[in-house]
Amino acid sequence: MCVLSIGQMNLAVGRMAAVGAMASGACYQFLGMSLLAGAVVGLVVGGLLGLLAGWIIVRSHVNAFVVTLALDFALLGLVTLVYTALTENAAFSTKPEGMDLFRNGSFADVCAFGYCGPRAIPCRHHPLARNPRTTGRAAHPPPLRPLPDRQGNPRNGSQSESK
Repeated sequence: MCVLSIGQMNLAVGRMAAVGAMASGACYQFLGMSLLAGAVVGLVVGGLLGLLAGWIIVRSHVNAFVVTLALDFALLGLVTLVYTALTENAAFSTKPEGMDLFRNGSFADVCAFGYCGPRAIPCRHHPLARNPRTTGRAAHPPPLRPLPDRQGNPRNGSQSESK
């Protein structure tokens, strides 16, 4: 997430989540940690991976696309190696105490304001709610401006620079 916070794209965010989940599973399986402690470990591991990606991008001045794509492939190999080394034919099989409280229902069971499921979200039909058809477009986009030169002066697109 560090890469996303500096305004770049992160192609490895899915693998970072997989490594965080793998760290949580290893804590449950091998260290006998509680549900909350293992979840915190998973979040810390994912955060550290994001911090590592951001640090590499800032220090190396390589485009975030390239760094996170490389990190994505590295984490894919790491997850595969760790799972095959530590488990047999499945991910971790130990359930921590309290895990049975989760995934016993669906979103349709959530009711509020006399509605259940997705209709229970009050801002869903609000005029300011995000419309998927307009995602990525501004209602009134700003005018295009020329990029400044090295001294910070705006370039005139009609004149060619001669040196």
